[in-house]
Amino acid sequence: MDKVEQRKKPQWQFRLRSLLFVMLLVAAYFAGWSAAMSRVAHVEVELKKQMEKALKAEQQARMQALRQVSLAERNAAIASRQLQKSRMEVIRSDATFKTMTERVVEVVRKLPPESIDSAEASKPVPDTRVY
Repeated sequence: MDKVEQRKKPQWQFRLRSLLFVMLLVAAYFAGWSAAMSRVAHVEVELKKQMEKALKAEQQARMQALRQVSLAERNAAIASRQLQKSRMEVIRSDATFKTMTERVVEVVRKLPPESIDSAEASKPVPDTRVY
């Protein structure tokens, strides 16, 4: 009977060792899988953070561009109004100049020819500029 027990005992120990080895392999597999999944989750979180930062940066850039465009449009509108005012001033001053010229011509025409001294009129005007 001792011999039968001795034969059964090593088989039982071998089966137990095999079972422990298989359990160890399975545990190692799941530990590796768990670590890999943890890394994947970590990478996903980091990627999400980076995407949120990029989205915020894009939104800020878009808002800045919109502000610059609206500022440029406002400045263009102001410049357009100023140009229109300048044009109107030129038209008014031109009309005023024409009116004043017409008045001077009328006044000169109404003057009798004797009142204009021909000698004084033909005399050159002295140059008083300082060089």
